[in-house]
Amino acid sequence: MADGYYRGLAVSLASRLISYAASFVVIWAYNLLGRDVFGAYALAGSVVAIVIVIGSLGMDQLVLYRQSHDRSVRQYGLLNASLNRVSRLSIVVCILFLSFGYLQTKIIEPGTEFMIYIALAATVPAVAGTHVYSAWHQALQDYNRALLVPRVSDLLRLLCFIPLGMFLPEIGFYLLVIVVSAWVPLVFYRADSDLLPERGHEIDLSGRRYAKHMMMVRLVRSSVDNICIIMVGLLTTPGLTAAFALGTRIASVALLGHQLLAQVTLPRIGSALGQSDYAGMMGEFDRHRWLSLLVTLGVMIIMVVFGPGILGLFGSYADALPVMYVLLGANIIESGFGPNGNALKMGGHAAGLLNSAWFFLFLLFGTSIVFIPVFGIVGAAYGMMLSILLINLINWWQCYKAYGVW
Repeated sequence: MADGYYRGLAVSLASRLISYAASFVVIWAYNLLGRDVFGAYALAGSVVAIVIVIGSLGMDQLVLYRQSHDRSVRQYGLLNASLNRVSRLSIVVCILFLSFGYLQTKIIEPGTEFMIYIALAATVPAVAGTHVYSAWHQALQDYNRALLVPRVSDLLRLLCFIPLGMFLPEIGFYLLVIVVSAWVPLVFYRADSDLLPERGHEIDLSGRRYAKHMMMVRLVRSSVDNICIIMVGLLTTPGLTAAFALGTRIASVALLGHQLLAQVTLPRIGSALGQSDYAGMMGEFDRHRWLSLLVTLGVMIIMVVFGPGILGLFGSYADALPVMYVLLGANIIESGFGPNGNALKMGGHAAGLLNSAWFFLFLLFGTSIVFIPVFGIVGAAYGMMLSILLINLINWWQCYKAYGVW
């Protein structure tokens, strides 16, 4: 079991490093076109990230939950039914996303390129489907397929954006790479004939309810940065949106330990709870909490010392520095509480998570509306930190009642 854990951890680390490298190369390349262009892309990217969560309809979370609880039988029917529902809904959310893009580029911010929204809309079905496949393999603890296959798109972006940025910095070529690379993992999964021996079946009412609840929870909890970037984009300028997006992205590196451990511990917590092994679940929880906190503190020290120099690599972004510092504090809070949300999710406590997620969403919007006009983009960061603290306190209390987690 230890060998599987550390092998999964190594794969998760490789996955996260590829993702971070690709993300920062894309940021660098778009900044070559100007700060406002990057700000427009960051706003559109944040909106499409939320659209993808809606397009996934929580089916990836349902697959992860049910398959991880019983790995003795592969539930192919559930997988195929989930993929069918996701493919249909993705078309609908793409239309809504393009409608938002049209309003943003023609009415709210006429200088923004509508082609950014068209290109990102084309990635929605691919990424949503990839999430379902990835969750399936994660539940089976097949970490190579679960974590590395989706990173093929990041690897392609990394390999393409560097020469494009150096020799041919044109937004049309950038967007073409984004679209093509998004579809490659899904094509790989589809080509794996072992996955589709059984037709999809109708998902039962409890499954649809769980998926709906988890979609809303993930929509809020997994999209904190994106929601705040959207609020900043709507209440400030593209230049300030670019600074906030860069500050949040660099600060998110501090969550490296928290994120890579989650990929490994999530199915293991689900497996332990499926066997009513609460001691095993607590062991996974505590190991995740302390290791992730240690990594976050280490990265924070590096960021505090070298932060100005790192921001300077992307241009003149001194206004992003205080955002980065505030969010580093928020990330310490996130790591220190451990995987409380994941533990509740894998225990089937979707309703409690949904209630806390709604509270979190209203708090995040409220603090953004109040703080951004007064403090600017730093106000958005303060709102994020306050919201993260309160939601973790609520989820910790639910974990304490459910499992005795302290």
